[in-house]
Amino acid sequence: MKSFDLRAKFNIILLALALLGLVLSLFLAYEYAQPGEIVCPAVESINFDCQAVRESSYSKLLGVDLPIWGSLFYLGLIGSLAIYFFKTFREKVQKHYEAIVWFFIISGFIFESYLTYLQFAKIKALCSWCLMTYGLLILILIVNIVYSINKKLISRR
Repeated sequence: MKSFDLRAKFNIILLALALLGLVLSLFLAYEYAQPGEIVCPAVESINFDCQAVRESSYSKLLGVDLPIWGSLFYLGLIGSLAIYFFKTFREKVQKHYEAIVWFFIISGFIFESYLTYLQFAKIKALCSWCLMTYGLLILILIVNIVYSINKKLISRR
């Protein structure tokens, strides 16, 4: 399998996950803009309270609701992944392409990890929608790690 084919296949998976993350983030951004409480899918034994997370002092960054930042993050990730399918752009960034993708994934993972910590340790309430976007980001990270391992294995042949 050629390296391009491998990257393309993994990018399709990553794009699908990132699109799902964008949809979730846009949904949350919409919910944040509504005056009523956020509908929060819950499990009885876990303290899911999306409204408490929304009303916390941690729900904004630079005065902007976090779901807006999440939407921008996923748009950036989608853009960086989609570049691969456009030869003209790919050739311009080919040398740094992997680093750009890793930058988005790692920075998003670190920030989402911090936000999840805040839900557990500071807010003492969990937002199931937020945890779903975190789970998606973990999946994106795992898929990119699997790609990197496969790329190394193929290059050793």
